[in-house]
Amino acid sequence: MRYMDEYQAINRESLIRNLVVHHYVHRQTVPTMKLMVDFLHTNGHKDITLDKLRQLLKANGFIWQRLPRTSKSILVEDPKQVFERQSYLSSILKYREQGRHIVYVNETVIRQGALKAHETSGTYLYCYAVVSPDQGLLDIKVTTVNIPSSSLFNKFPPITPWIIDEVIKKIPEGSVIVWPCRSYHAKSFEQLPDLFSTKNQMKDWLQFRNIPFDNKMHRAELIKIIESSKYTFEESQLDKLEVAIAAYGHVALRLPRKLGMLSLFEIFWTRFFKTNVIWHKKCKTVALVRKAFEKRPLSHWKEFNNKLIQKEITIFKEDRAMEEVIDKILTMARYEDLKSDEFDSEIPDSWLYDFIAV
Repeated sequence: MRYMDEYQAINRESLIRNLVVHHYVHRQTVPTMKLMVDFLHTNGHKDITLDKLRQLLKANGFIWQRLPRTSKSILVEDPKQVFERQSYLSSILKYREQGRHIVYVNETVIRQGALKAHETSGTYLYCYAVVSPDQGLLDIKVTTVNIPSSSLFNKFPPITPWIIDEVIKKIPEGSVIVWPCRSYHAKSFEQLPDLFSTKNQMKDWLQFRNIPFDNKMHRAELIKIIESSKYTFEESQLDKLEVAIAAYGHVALRLPRKLGMLSLFEIFWTRFFKTNVIWHKKCKTVALVRKAFEKRPLSHWKEFNNKLIQKEITIFKEDRAMEEVIDKILTMARYEDLKSDEFDSEIPDSWLYDFIAV
């Protein structure tokens, strides 16, 4: 589930990627830390210090790879992240080429205090929406929950029954349904608590699956309930949903995490947030969000989709071009003497950097 704040962070996500691509692909230059900071300052991002840039690089999946026969390193993106993005792009572009009808699922959580000054940070709004760029909004579900942020992902309203019971019959036959991967979709979130788990972890597991228990129960009592219920929840909710989607003749395509820039809803939420900071106590955020979706004309969804398609093609080509440049640098390092001042030295702080031996 994506936080509203994350949509604002997508601009930084795109900035970091564009920064690296600009140096490798367009300038044919190795992006050292000094070069990148100087470039950012020259282009109006003077707030990004060297330390801030290191944090942004790490947050966006960039690591340092040691060059052969040297103590120098070059900046590269985590190979796993590149593989996931390229796999997704290859699939979505293939489906587009086939002329398949594509439907997008939105899962967003909004801390209502971000929109209304009078509301507490413990009030959250959950927005699920399904949109077809050819047909517009197919369905939407918006609700609020007043919970502490620590329990946020354990108490979100279940989306699977809503999709299966209400939405799937509205989706044209043979569609490709793009589904965003979220942190709670991960298998680690589905792992069965054991005797070494904390009491809160046991409670979270039970609450997530709507299994009743008494808050006063001891760990031994909680683990007993978990053990008796575990076979009912062997599949994740997302796995079950994919099976249901396939049964209706559709294809489920998961949009990998950290790919907010390739979401149809990126522009929608960015515009919404910029124009809907509400201070009036009588204004209801649920109605505001629902209206923003329902009143959005079909032409806007088509516009968002056209921009998304162009971005997919551009990123797909940039990835391939950057891969060629980096391969060339690694090959040169194996067989030629490189100028040491063109590269960064290894930085021993493993929290900021990971090194891959070549």
